[in-house]
Amino acid sequence: MTSNTSNTAPSMRAARTQWGISMPILKAAKAAGCPAFKSGRVNRVQLMRWVRANPRAVAEAEQATRQKAGFDELRRQKLQAEVALLKSKHKRLIASYILIEVAREVWAECEAICFESAVDLLDLDMFRILKERCQSRLQAPLARLQSPADGC
Repeated sequence: MTSNTSNTAPSMRAARTQWGISMPILKAAKAAGCPAFKSGRVNRVQLMRWVRANPRAVAEAEQATRQKAGFDELRRQKLQAEVALLKSKHKRLIASYILIEVAREVWAECEAICFESAVDLLDLDMFRILKERCQSRLQAPLARLQSPADGC
């Protein structure tokens, strides 16, 4: 009985693991109607007879495996290129947001320095009028400096 259990695998995956037969060969044999497949089990003796009797089907299954490996490698390379492109775009986008933030900070600092200097020269009422006029006239240019992310 022990020899019978070693000649039978409970599934194609188990057959692949136990006997070292590739999954494409197992699938090709099953699709071709090999009698080794019954109720999900795989009989090794019948499978090996079929493999010896059908070398062309085995060769085609092995060729399909090599082609799939080649396609998988191409897919992996394409994915790597796409990831590199996205990383580059992300880097440029982050850099542009940093520049906008720097421009805002610099503008605010310059404005504060100008108004502090003006306070010393003007009395408080004139300073208030100057500040109101400057703020209303600077709204349009400052709007151009705002980040697109602020609108989200």
